[in-house]
Amino acid sequence: MVRKITIDLDDLISQKEAAGIRGCSTQTINSLVKRRKIKAYVIAGKTLVSRKEVTNYIPSKGGRPKKALPPEPAKKISSRRVTRPRKSN
Repeated sequence: MVRKITIDLDDLISQKEAAGIRGCSTQTINSLVKRRKIKAYVIAGKTLVSRKEVTNYIPSKGGRPKKALPPEPAKKISSRRVTRPRKSN
């Protein structure tokens, strides 16, 4: 089934142009397309992306989430007795 959609052709750019706008490689743009972070359109065998989507894309931090901080160790209580000076009579 072929879906009919309306696309502004002036907004579509090549992956090379998108890489220039983002300041990254064409492989990075291709990776974003494969991971469906940026929508791509194949027209006449060329993969094109929306200029608006490329400029509005905000990358996530990525990587493994940080571990929770370990709990602070309990303070050690001294076992020595506190003595007061004796009063002299």
